[in-house]
Amino acid sequence: MDFGQRIKNRRQELGLRVHQVATRIGESPSSYLEWENGRKITGEAVYPKLSEALKLSLSELMTGEVSQISSELEVIERSIKNIRSQL
Repeated sequence: MDFGQRIKNRRQELGLRVHQVATRIGESPSSYLEWENGRKITGEAVYPKLSEALKLSLSELMTGEVSQISSELEVIERSIKNIRSQL
């Protein structure tokens, strides 16, 4: 899967709209849509912001591969959210 398809799928998994992701990373929705449609991102400074907005590690964002550490952190984060919601 290419980068554009990967970020589109992740955005949809999170239930986010294009403008929501674009706002979180400080870009226009049209620029973000270009990335989803396979155009390159201009400027490396966007990758960390995009990684945070899509709740992916930089490695996952760039390669699509989930590291063991990331998987474990996701489980811990979900557990913490569940505990907080019960308080």
